[in-house]
Amino acid sequence: DNSIDFLHPKKDALDKLDISDLKKLKKSFDTILSTIKFVSETAKQILLDYQTDKNLIKTDVSKLRSHLNTLYDQMKEKVEEARKREKDILSSKQLFL
Repeated sequence: DNSIDFLHPKKDALDKLDISDLKKLKKSFDTILSTIKFVSETAKQILLDYQTDKNLIKTDVSKLRSHLNTLYDQMKEKVEEARKREKDILSSKQLFL
């Protein structure tokens, strides 16, 4: 959301960017959107896994903790990459000209 809010008033500057710069922006947005989708799907999967008592996570706190830690680590990695891409977008020099 921050990236889109930042870019919207800079539409004219976007029109002046080179194709290579636009491709970099697109790649960054693709990464961010992919991360949003991954986190959403993972959250749904956590709920489903708990409801179906996958690997006994509903009845064994240590297994639940382990399961959540594994998924948390995966989400954390994706979110960190998305934050880097957002930072790239927000620091794009061409958009301030």
